[in-house]
Parts: sequence; C-alpha cells; structure tokens
Amino acid sequence: MKESYTQMTSIYAQFARPLEEYKWSLNGSSNSKPLDSDCDYPKQLEIIKKFIKIITWQSSQASSFGNDWDLEAKLWRLVDDLYYFNVCECDEELIGMNKEIEELSIILQWLRMNSKVDSDSYLDDCEEDNSMYSSKWEKTRSFAERSRLGRLLARRGNENENENEKDAVDDDLVNEIDIDAPLRNKKKIDKEDLKVDERNFEAIYKRILLGDYDLAIATANETGNHELAIILTGATDKGSKFDRALWTKLVYKLSNNSQLQYYERLIYTYLSGGDISENLKLASNSYDYYMNILVHQLLCCKLTKTSKSNAFSEITLPRPQAQSMKDILNVVANSSGTGASEQSRHPLRIIAGSVMIEELNSIISTLNESTDDNILRIVTHLAIISALLKPIENPMQFSSLITLYVSKLAENNESDLIPLYLSFIPDEKDARETYSLILSKITDKDERVKQLEIAKRIAQPAVVDDEDLIAVDDVERDKLVNVLRRTVERVMNETEPYYKQENGPITLFDDESAKIDDVDFKLCSAVEWFYENLMFEDAISATLVVLRRFLMVGKLQSLKKFAQGKNFKNLISEYNLKSLGKKEGDIEISEDQKSELLSYQNLIEGLELISDWKKFNLEIGGNPYKGPNVEASLRKTTQVLNNLLSNWLIDLQRIDPLLKEFRAMYVPYIIIELISIYQNARVSDWKYVKMAYDLINSVADESANDFLHCFTVTGRLQEFLAKVGELAIVACEKGIDGLYCL
Repeated sequence: MKESYTQMTSIYAQFARPLEEYKWSLNGSSNSKPLDSDCDYPKQLEIIKKFIKIITWQSSQASSFGNDWDLEAKLWRLVDDLYYFNVCECDEELIGMNKEIEELSIILQWLRMNSKVDSDSYLDDCEEDNSMYSSKWEKTRSFAERSRLGRLLARRGNENENENEKDAVDDDLVNEIDIDAPLRNKKKIDKEDLKVDERNFEAIYKRILLGDYDLAIATANETGNHELAIILTGATDKGSKFDRALWTKLVYKLSNNSQLQYYERLIYTYLSGGDISENLKLASNSYDYYMNILVHQLLCCKLTKTSKSNAFSEITLPRPQAQSMKDILNVVANSSGTGASEQSRHPLRIIAGSVMIEELNSIISTLNESTDDNILRIVTHLAIISALLKPIENPMQFSSLITLYVSKLAENNESDLIPLYLSFIPDEKDARETYSLILSKITDKDERVKQLEIAKRIAQPAVVDDEDLIAVDDVERDKLVNVLRRTVERVMNETEPYYKQENGPITLFDDESAKIDDVDFKLCSAVEWFYENLMFEDAISATLVVLRRFLMVGKLQSLKKFAQGKNFKNLISEYNLKSLGKKEGDIEISEDQKSELLSYQNLIEGLELISDWKKFNLEIGGNPYKGPNVEASLRKTTQVLNNLLSNWLIDLQRIDPLLKEFRAMYVPYIIIELISIYQNARVSDWKYVKMAYDLINSVADESANDFLHCFTVTGRLQEFLAKVGELAIVACEKGIDGLYCL
C-alpha cells in the first residue's frame, strides 16, 4: 500500500484500497496464513494500521480542514488495541473479571495516550516555573536552622542574640524538617514552600494521569518528595512484590488525611480509587481526563477484588461511581454543565464508546441516508473489520449498512468501489439485489466494461503452488454471473409493461432520424452485460426477449440499433463451443431458439436493405439510378427479401403463436417496401416494374403462399390495393407500349 496520496484520490478510494489489498492477500497469496495459525498480527488488523496512515496523511493536508482526523485517528487506535487483545491475547482461560480488567487497562492506556498527544502545553507551565524542583521546604528549612541556632546560642548564654533571633522567626512554623513534622507538631510550613509543593504535586499528578509513573517518580525524588516516590513505585511493575490490595488500601487511608495539600490528596485518591469527586471536578473540561479518572477508579476496584489477601480488611474502599464501562460512559454523558459531557456527544466519541462496550450495532441502527458521509464511512469500515474477525451478530443489519454505504458511493460518483464493498455482504442474495439495482442504471458501455473488470478483480482466483496453474474460483465467478442475471432480469421486469400490444393494427416505425427512446435504450444496455461477460446462453435468451418485444410493437429502428455490431450466428457458435463443457445447472438453448435467433438476423438484414434504399432515394435527389453497384444491390435486395417472404418463421410458427403474428405483421411491410424499391428502380430498368407486378400477382395466389392472409389479418389489404393503384399510374409513363411490356 502506498503511504502517500494525491489530492485527486478521493477519501473513499483511499479507504477502499486496504480492503482490496486484504482481498488480494486472501485470493492471491499462497503464503498467506489462516487467522488461527499465527497471531503475530492478523491481516484484518493490518487494515486498521493502513487506515491510521491514511488519516495521518489527511490531517497534514490543508484541504482536509473540517474533518476530525485527530479524533478519527484516536478511534482507530482504540479499535486496533481492543481488537488485537480480543483476537490474539484473550485466550479461553482469560474470562470474566480478568478479561474486563485487561480491557479496562487497554482503554485507560488509550485515554492516557490521547491526553499525552495533547499534553505538551499541559505541563509546560509547570516546567517553566523557576520554583519547580526547588529543594523540599527550602524556606521552612532555613527557619528551622535559624531556630536551632537560636537554641544553641541560648544554651551558651547569649540571651541578647537569642532574643534578637527569636524575633526573626515564626513560632507557627515547624522547627523540624521531615515529612510528618507538620502533622506531628501541628504546625505549618512556610507559605512560599506550600506554593512550591502545590506546583510540584500538580506536575506529579498530571504525569500520573498520563501514566508516566517513571517520570512522576523521578520528579518526586528531584523535588524532595521521596516518600511519595516510594508510594508511586507500588503503582508500577517495580512494585509488583507489593500486595496490590494492601497497597491500595494504605494509599486510600492516606488520602483521607484532611491536612494533605490539594494536589497531594488528588494523587492518593486517584491511585487508590477513593473519593474522586475533586479529581473529576478538576478534569471537568476534558473528556479524556474525566474518563481516565473514572476508568482508573473502576480498575482499582476490580484489581483489589482479585487479590486473595485479607490484609487491612477493616479498610473498605468506596463503591466506584460506575460499575462498568457502560456506566462510565453514562456518567460522563450525564455530567451536565461540564466540558467533558459536551465533548462526549461528538459522534466519533459516541462511536468510540460503542467500541468500548461492544455495542456497535446500536450505532448502525441509527444510520440513514442523511447520516454524515464520514460517520457512515467510519461505521461501515468498523463493521467490516468486526465481521472479518468474528461471526456477524445481525447479518441483515450488516447487509443494510453496506447497501447504505454503496448508495453513498454511487451518489458520489464512486461506482468503481461498489463491487468491493458488496463482496463483504454475507448473503449472496442481498449482495445480488443491491448490485443488480446499481448495474441496472448503468447504460454507458465504458462504464459497464469498467464495472466488470473491477468485479472480476475483486474475485481474483487463488494462486496454487504451481506457478503456471490457476485455481479458478467458481464460487466467485458464479456470484458475478448471478448478479448480472439479476441485473438483466430487473430491467426486463421494469420495462415489460412498455411493450404490451395495443388493440388494432400495429404501426411499423422505421424512421432513421428518430432517436431511440430511453426505455428501449435501457433494455438494450442491460442485455449488453451478458455480451460483455461472455455469457453466451444468457445473451441468446435475453436477445430473443428484446427482439420479440421490439417486433411486437413495431419498433424497427430500435430493433436494428440493438442488433448493430452483433453477429447472432457467431453467438450461437460460441455457445455451441462452450456447451461442450457445460455443467449441471447451466442454461440450455434449444435448436428452435437458435433457429428463431437466426431468422431474426435474416429479418434485420432485410430491414437494413430497405433502410438503405430509402436513404439512397433521398440522396440521389431524383437522378437516375446509375452506377456499377446499383444492379448488384438490387439483385441482392430481391434475393434477401424474397427469401424472407417465402421462408421467414414458416417452420417456427408451430412453437409459439406469437411468431405467426410476427409473420403476419412483417410480410405485408416487406412486400409494400419491395414494391416501392422496384417502383423507384424503374428509372434504371423498366423490368423492375414487371417484377413489382409479379410480386403483386403472388399475393393473390393463396395456394402458393400466405401473403394475402397476412394482409387480411393485419388490416393492410386496402393499403396494398392503394399501392397497386399507385404502381399502375406509374406504369402509364411509357404509354401503351410500356403497359404492353408488362
């Protein structure tokens, strides 16, 4: 996967690429491992890593302003961490509370990382303060030293100096320097020292919130808070020899000391999961910190309960504000008036919450056509990755989500990506219905070809061990075949009412200047899916339907347009060749169907000749039929049209009464048009007038053909007689001699 993109690459295409590569890795790599063989890093989770790279690139682009790329990146990191744990680290023995503890730990670490990303300026103020890291109680220590000096001088009889020194000190300050001196002597430390302490404790507390315990311990030691450093060691791996429950309860007891400074108490309440009300109040403007404190408190409670030690059983930790991760999300959402609550309403944080409690389906159920494009994209990809890792809980809901996303792709001119996403729908019927609906709207030839290429690429056959052999994936091929069949079927059903026969005679419409209407065009375009995917048997069946429909309503222009560029004889030959290796379930084409299709090709050839003569008459502008090719063309036209009149559908009328109707409709049309051709050709040779009368005479010979019957049943006999009268008038051009020649 390329790690850089151009501004021309849509966000839809960028996110589709890792999924397509995943498909290729399954179909095209003989070295790919099954998921359960090695969990170093599953292919499904590699998709997430690539998503994060895309987001990182997007966030660096000025044109991406307005998208919450940072929040989305955080979301995918959470998904990566939790899914990796559940797939690769959560074995069968890790169940119940232990699993919950691990997931809480992952979420806590994720929250800390989120805060750390945004925390550079959060600690800058502390570190820029010159009082940071000053010696513990420097001013109080100076007083204590002066106090001891005063007592020493007093013992030596220097009362005056002692009296002067006594005036210079404050009797309320401690005169001994140790951490417990203020508590033991009930005295204070210098106000300036208190400010420094608060600043130092604040810095330590914020580093604890970020999970930087090593740095917090170092800070505690550097600022003279060695006892705190020792306590913090119990919260790290270095303190693993401690009894966790014992350590937590001791820290909790310490947090209840009313004489502790503000941030020092926050440290102990956070570490022990005690009364965190003040911690929450301080963190009220930050979703990540607010969540951090609640998750850590619940985690402390769970860890303490897993301890087998009964030490200090008389110390009872308070009940956590939330009993589960779901409770925590509700607490944050309901903390009215806080920035944390407001931030929790962001759609990406709501999605993150659903990932934490494994309730993505509740998010999916709220999506619809008006959902923000990015939210729909994110949830769709989350659902796909979840489906790749574990069985789908609600296949129908999942299919509806993919369908919704596919519709969004179509709206945004991203039809190229549709086959990829439909390939993830578990129910082939659902995928087929959705894809066929989209394909049925495609009428552009280039777009059809592109869609087929993409669909085939998604279903690439798997490579077997021998480099020269390809294992054909019949299942995927059949899926595409079914989609195309449903696509054409859908269009056939939609357009069928348009081709119902009306009462009365049908007008055969063959105006070369007329534009093919939209319904005809859509019907013709649909059948092209079969031709372009080399589905010969389907192409034959569908072609027969289309040709029958056009013949039924007399749409000769549409008939010829559809047949343009097609060779039905070759199509049948291709089918015959393919049928040698046919499988059970393949469509079979009967010999009657083949004959019917060839008869239509003959008809279309005759109709094209009639159209050519019509155009020729317009082009010559009344000039005599001259030229070396005119006679040959007339000879060919005579042969083709007379063959149609004598043989067209004669042997096939037995298979369907509709074919008898077709013959009755088109024989009169051919006869009248051929008479017109002969009538115009008289300027070349008068013999064509005689040929016209020979054709007229054949209509009257009911014993030799069905021509008269065709004129009668279609109500065109009067039209025929009018044409005969017209020819008689034309034949008088040469007077008696001309008539005599007939």
